[in-house]
Amino acid sequence: DEGYWVPSDPSREDFDDLSGVSDLQLKPEELTLLSLEPAWARPVPPLLEATVDEVFWLSPSQLLSEPLWDYTMCADTSLGAEVRELFAKAVKTPLPADQAQVIIDGLGQDVKLVYHCGLTPKKLPELVEHNPQIAIEVLLKLMPSSQISNYFGALVNMEMSLHSLEVVNRLTTSVDLPPEFIHLYISNC
Repeated sequence: DEGYWVPSDPSREDFDDLSGVSDLQLKPEELTLLSLEPAWARPVPPLLEATVDEVFWLSPSQLLSEPLWDYTMCADTSLGAEVRELFAKAVKTPLPADQAQVIIDGLGQDVKLVYHCGLTPKKLPELVEHNPQIAIEVLLKLMPSSQISNYFGALVNMEMSLHSLEVVNRLTTSVDLPPEFIHLYISNC
């Protein structure tokens, strides 16, 4: 039988009417000391006066109503993406002069773009046949690379055509080619 706390001496004068206590349906978890705390009156804190240097931050007078956009942000990557897209087309079909010029200009602006355009020695013969001018520019940009011998090997092993002769002729007049390449190319003619 669980009982609730009831005063032991009901005859005391401060406990005159205890008839209402038995009618209360109180649970033990409701009888805590926190329920007996007085409600503290908490006044609203006073506003502090703003100093001269704080007023600027509260109401900036130089605030622009429009955001300032940086239109140059990420602009250079669109050129690389366009060159890679045109390069994929150049390997498969002949390009119009304006699109070929976009590739040549892109390679001139970014020297490392030639390494990211997707050209491999296996694709070089197709590029030479469809777009010899682009092939010349790409090979000239690849000359300092350690992989240029692979591209020369692809040129030597490809079928002889007017375009391949044009590419090799322009390379021999533009840069110093390795003598082994020239001898191998001539012997395969």
